[in-house]
Amino acid sequence: MKTLFETLENARKYKFLGPAPLEEHLKNGMGFIEVLNRLSFDSQASHRLIDLGSGGGIPAFVIAEKFPHWSYLLVERKKKRAEFLSWAAENPIFGGNIEVFFGEAEKAARDEKFEGKADFVTARSFAPPPKTAECGCRFLKKGGFMIISEPPKTMDRWPKTGLVPLGFEKIETKQPDFGTFQALELRNFPDQRYPRRPGAINKKPLW
Repeated sequence: MKTLFETLENARKYKFLGPAPLEEHLKNGMGFIEVLNRLSFDSQASHRLIDLGSGGGIPAFVIAEKFPHWSYLLVERKKKRAEFLSWAAENPIFGGNIEVFFGEAEKAARDEKFEGKADFVTARSFAPPPKTAECGCRFLKKGGFMIISEPPKTMDRWPKTGLVPLGFEKIETKQPDFGTFQALELRNFPDQRYPRRPGAINKKPLW
């Protein structure tokens, strides 16, 4: 049984994580947990979390180690990374409730198996804000939250006019000790048009 750190070392070996020290990647994962803990919910209950563009497993595996009784869907469009995630997810320390979807997030969001099932969606280095929000909105239950890791000292990248059609409302949370984050709450179900096909999202972002 590998530790979380050993799992991430394997991800680094295959270049599925960025060049920052592993400790920094772990801190970013802990930042997600800090944001989750500041939302109003019972962490001891079983929840469903979907991670977009899971890559080397940050933040998904950090969160799964903390909450192994939750269920997870890791969405990854690159085959080698998806294969790595499937291998790593078999580690008992993550609870055995992890599924990996190999393909585009836009396609997974339209799958009735995943649509409207998540309490939380997370994203780290997934895509620009318009695409991230559009890809994440349909996975969530009403009242669910999307948590996005942001660049440090960034300006507001989440305008209300862009979020409304997706059903999102930006919420303020105290910034954690590790990293900068934006949280969005799904107040209304998104318009049936969203998410659009990948080509349409990339060519005509909502903002």
